[in-house]
Amino acid sequence: MIPSRLYHYFEKSREPFLSITETPEINARVIVDKIGQSPIRFNRFDTPQKREFYSFFRNYTEKKIKTMFVEKGGKPSLEFPRYMTLGPANIFYYWYEETGIIEIPLEEFDEEVISFTYPDSMMTLMLAENQYEALSLFHISKIERYKRPHHGKVFTKSELQNVIKKYGLPDKSDPQKNHPGNRMIEAQIWDLEVIERYVQAIT
Repeated sequence: MIPSRLYHYFEKSREPFLSITETPEINARVIVDKIGQSPIRFNRFDTPQKREFYSFFRNYTEKKIKTMFVEKGGKPSLEFPRYMTLGPANIFYYWYEETGIIEIPLEEFDEEVISFTYPDSMMTLMLAENQYEALSLFHISKIERYKRPHHGKVFTKSELQNVIKKYGLPDKSDPQKNHPGNRMIEAQIWDLEVIERYVQAIT
């Protein structure tokens, strides 16, 4: 069964649904540096090398998944997506000093403005494209053990049923499934209309 709700996790001291790639480059670097220096340090930001790589590969990833989504009939109105997870992803709850959560029913989003990757879009491309050096920054080795056929692909809302039927949902209770290549299903939101409505409801 497809989870019926999407989740967005954010630091309450900042706005939800911020896009680093949409921020001017110099300001984006400042934001990433501040995150890397915070008391709760994101694994992907905790060294200058990781922060430099993140900024580059995030931009590359978003351009690529947008192209793949358009090829499947997507009609994004945004240059860069906003992110949610399909179903809860508690790993994100512990990323922040004071965590905020926004839940939105999946049915709110039209097929043409939402895409999915399994797992998150950066990791799925790193695994599919054999980005060994990049993965080593995150202490991920022996990547062949994590690779799955769904990596490197973008899925539409109508494809979710078959994707989940074939590959299952992330299962943190199963050590065979709880690994970087299978940790979550990420949703990329390509239009702000629904998001803005829900953000306004909590502000």
